[in-house]
Amino acid sequence: MASGSNWLSGVNVVLVMAYGSLVFVLLFIFVKRQIMRFAMKSRRGPHVPVGHNAPKGQSTKWELSAPTPVSSQRPNPVS
Repeated sequence: MASGSNWLSGVNVVLVMAYGSLVFVLLFIFVKRQIMRFAMKSRRGPHVPVGHNAPKGQSTKWELSAPTPVSSQRPNPVS
């Protein structure tokens, strides 16, 4: 009986080690994939300012108008 329980605990140890290594490999693959995904995304540069490479002659100066008064922005009450 004692040798059977020792064999069973040995199998449990091997199974725990196998599952642990499997989880480690899967996590390593997932983390590596995410790192490569973010590295490729930042290399493409999705956020580029508008008109970044525009010639100087095409630049436009925008003028800000005076703000509208608050009273003109209120809705009319409905009766």
